[in-house]
Amino acid sequence: RDVIPRGVLEGPAKNLSAIDLELMITGLPSIDVEDWKRHSTIDGKKPDMASRAHQNLFHWFLEVLSEMTLEERAKVLSFSCG
Repeated sequence: RDVIPRGVLEGPAKNLSAIDLELMITGLPSIDVEDWKRHSTIDGKKPDMASRAHQNLFHWFLEVLSEMTLEERAKVLSFSCG
């Protein structure tokens, strides 16, 4: 038995990226931006201990994440965690 029907993989989905395939198989996780913020570090430090420039960049990043769809956030998380 196939996890994903062969017809799906031979059709328009044949050019799926690894991340897209992972999301198809596992589904979309719940990604809370506030939780991401609480567990983030910049050069091993809490964001409020980083330089002003790094803090500004981090806040901009969180703002962008907040505006993304759940699927987009999942892709960013997958990319950033490897």
